[in-house]
Amino acid sequence: MVYGLSDASGIGHLYLQKLQTSGTNLIKTGGALTLSSTNFSAALPSVAVADNGVVGVLFDEYDGTNFHVHLALSYDEGSCIATNQEVYSFATNGMVVGYGIANHNRLLGDFGRMLANGNTLYGAFAARGNVSAGGLTTTNFIVPFFFSADASIAQPAILRIVRISNTNFEIDFAGTPGATYYVQAVTNLTGPVIWQTVSTNVASGSGLWPYTNSTSAFPQRYFRASLLP
Repeated sequence: MVYGLSDASGIGHLYLQKLQTSGTNLIKTGGALTLSSTNFSAALPSVAVADNGVVGVLFDEYDGTNFHVHLALSYDEGSCIATNQEVYSFATNGMVVGYGIANHNRLLGDFGRMLANGNTLYGAFAARGNVSAGGLTTTNFIVPFFFSADASIAQPAILRIVRISNTNFEIDFAGTPGATYYVQAVTNLTGPVIWQTVSTNVASGSGLWPYTNSTSAFPQRYFRASLLP
């Protein structure tokens, strides 16, 4: 799978586009997903794909006063964005915006980089430091920052099954916050077993989600949660 980062609107927004190759061309296989904030300039994007298929995008935003470094993650190969969190933010008086202005410079050093090793993402970006230790002061200077992020997706687990009425029961599941999981069912476990997806769920910020089922249509049914449909 190939992923493209583009400014589809022409006004500084950043989009993630899932593509696949066909001969010498790239064909869109999913809609463009907005990553950057409305009315913010976005720059220095970098994308990395972990072994488990998690797509990570590192990028900068500038709101006119502050810089915001973001890390966005997709757990479903770029179909949707699960999390988009601010990694770091800073202001600087060294930013001179506009052409033809004296002392105009490229403040950020023009780099932002992310790589994947296994299911861990490693990134580097430039930002205003705020550290003074060991005789080395980086405060107010533009310096490189390095980070790692665990992109593992937890296998779903069933926490409990509880009857909520005479004809309905609820199954509570747990997994990775923001990840998409599928509840599947089958009427018997005698082979061949063909699981059917009955619900698609995005885990909450605590990693939990419920599924409610009626017992009136099925006298016996088995359930499981899966990472794949």
